[in-house]
Amino acid sequence: THLRAAGVELATTQPEYSLVKLDPMRDGTFDHCTAMGMVPLAWSPLAGGTLASGAGVRQQLVDVVDRIAAREAVERSHVALAFVLAHPTAPIAIIGTQRPERITDSLRALTVTLDRADVYELIQASDGTPLP
Repeated sequence: THLRAAGVELATTQPEYSLVKLDPMRDGTFDHCTAMGMVPLAWSPLAGGTLASGAGVRQQLVDVVDRIAAREAVERSHVALAFVLAHPTAPIAIIGTQRPERITDSLRALTVTLDRADVYELIQASDGTPLP
């Protein structure tokens, strides 16, 4: 509201959002984006590389990601990016690389088909508890 009073409107927000960091779905960030017509910039969609390696990630989540990756014939990182991109606010995923080949490879996430059941299963596996 301070920015709006100054005649400046916020163009976007850059929350950390990934399969291991679901806060923007729950803390009002994405709700605010929807209300304001903003497209969020999802920072660290691969959780600093842990989603690609599986290191330090809940095993249940790794298992679900691996199953979907096998079904879609892609890697874990592609499923993780597809999850971020699947949110209704249509986030732009900011991947932490400057290597052209890795940027190009990340486009494979656009070939991943996640239905609502997949998204819910990924969220449940991330949380370790069923959704209501």
